[in-house]
Amino acid sequence: MIKGIRALHPAQEKQATPLLLQHLEQAVAGLEREAEQAAAREDLASVLRSRRDIALVLIGFWRGFRGDELSRLQVEHTQAQAGGRHHLLPAAQQRRPAAPRHYVPYASATEAVSGAGA
Repeated sequence: MIKGIRALHPAQEKQATPLLLQHLEQAVAGLEREAEQAAAREDLASVLRSRRDIALVLIGFWRGFRGDELSRLQVEHTQAQAGGRHHLLPAAQQRRPAAPRHYVPYASATEAVSGAGA
C-alpha cells in the first residue's frame, strides 16, 4: 500500500540552491584576505590553510563535486597535465564495490565555457 502511495505522490527531492558566481568570487576574495593577513602576521599555517581552502572551493565549483567527493580528494590523486589537472576520486565505502572515478579537465578554457568536448 505504501508503494502505491509513493507512486501517486512522490516526494519532492531536496536540492541545494546553486552557488552563484558572485558568491564564489566573494568566498575566494575573503579567503585571499585571510591569506594576506596571515602572511602579514607571518603565520604560515594559516596562509597554507587559506590557500588549500581556495583550491578546494574552486575545484569543487569547477567540477561540480559534492562534499563527500571533496573530502576524498587527495593530493596524491591529482596530476598536473598540459591542459589542466586530472583528479582521481577513490570509490567511497559502499556495500557494493564501485570503480574509482576519473575527472579530466577540458582541453582549453574556451571549450569549458562553450561546453564543447564534454
